[in-house]
Amino acid sequence: MNDEWGKEMDKEIGQRVQGMRLKCRMSLEHFSILVGVSPNYLDLIERGERTLSVLHLIKLSTLFQEPQEYITLGYSNMSLLKKLVKKMVGF
Repeated sequence: MNDEWGKEMDKEIGQRVQGMRLKCRMSLEHFSILVGVSPNYLDLIERGERTLSVLHLIKLSTLFQEPQEYITLGYSNMSLLKKLVKKMVGF
């Protein structure tokens, strides 16, 4: 995986996580308790400086009823996801 692509993905995921938090009108501290990370770590995730773990992705998706593919890719259309995967692996 291209490192620049990964950094860009972290930023986009962080923006969506922050958007979820703001939509719920939660403070960084309260949201971080629900996710199971420190407020400082959540801040790093929201700024795209840390990668959201799979465990925390599942927690966010479950707690806030957001599809995992929305959090990671920005949309929840499975047919689009399948097309993206096929394109990435060269099928």
